[in-house]
Amino acid sequence: MGFHFCDRSLTEVRRAVVDGAHLSAALAAQQMFPDLLTDMMAVGEQTGHFGQTMMTIADVYERELDRTVTITSGLIAPVIIVIIAIVVGFVVYSILSAVFSMTQSLQFRVR
Repeated sequence: MGFHFCDRSLTEVRRAVVDGAHLSAALAAQQMFPDLLTDMMAVGEQTGHFGQTMMTIADVYERELDRTVTITSGLIAPVIIVIIAIVVGFVVYSILSAVFSMTQSLQFRVR
């Protein structure tokens, strides 16, 4: 469905690597991956520490993901509280308006 672009890009990356291109160059050519990733992969390929570089990249993106989740959670909680407050306020208003309506109709009958 929506992953045809990814499938096509990764197929082209595989072809380029099979043809002898560096993985970082093949990924960079697709412009689908962040520059930080492809640049760090290139450094790892050039220095011979590809595995360690990939672990560093994983750590960087894991910290970024944790930070994003923390920020998003911090923003979602107040929004949910406001929505619940609005719903509770509407329910309270509905109940009180019904009670006031009933008391007013009773006052008219008493007179």
